[in-house]
Amino acid sequence: MVEWVTATCALADCGQSFERPVRAGRPRQYHQAECRTRAKRLRAKEKADAQRAGRGRGGWGLPAAEDVHAAAGKLLEAQARQAPLGVRMAGARALQEEVGRYVAAAVHDARAGGGSWAEIGAALGIEADSARRRWAPQRVSRQLGLRSRQGVAGVAVCDQGCGPAGGFTGGAAPDGGAHRVD
Repeated sequence: MVEWVTATCALADCGQSFERPVRAGRPRQYHQAECRTRAKRLRAKEKADAQRAGRGRGGWGLPAAEDVHAAAGKLLEAQARQAPLGVRMAGARALQEEVGRYVAAAVHDARAGGGSWAEIGAALGIEADSARRRWAPQRVSRQLGLRSRQGVAGVAVCDQGCGPAGGFTGGAAPDGGAHRVD
């Protein structure tokens, strides 16, 4: 007797529930062939868009490095002014985030240039499989896409005196409280 389970279609636009048998092999992810085909087309489009986006001046690494530079400059300004510790730590966190985005962009550029996961892993001091999992193309695209919508962390100006003249925003007010920065 075959056991059946309820699953949800993996296509984000669909999400319909369907019954699939429990058996050896890869389980069905889509409730119908049209969803599978549509998901395949969306993945191909995302991949093509990512490749096109990475072809600009220096790939994705150069703009990411510029963002690291901007975040480091803001942290340096905050330190030179002896801004409150909370402001400086928010700047340090923002700089760490930008460095993480730079690493993701550099890995993307290395892969787009024909670099192997073994080479990338060696450069980062980790195993090739770990690098492949950590910087899978979909994860990198999401991470860098999110970054492009948010802009450089900490560069926004807030109305509470903690923008560029007051140091990093990062959600931390000069008095240590939190506030929203739009």
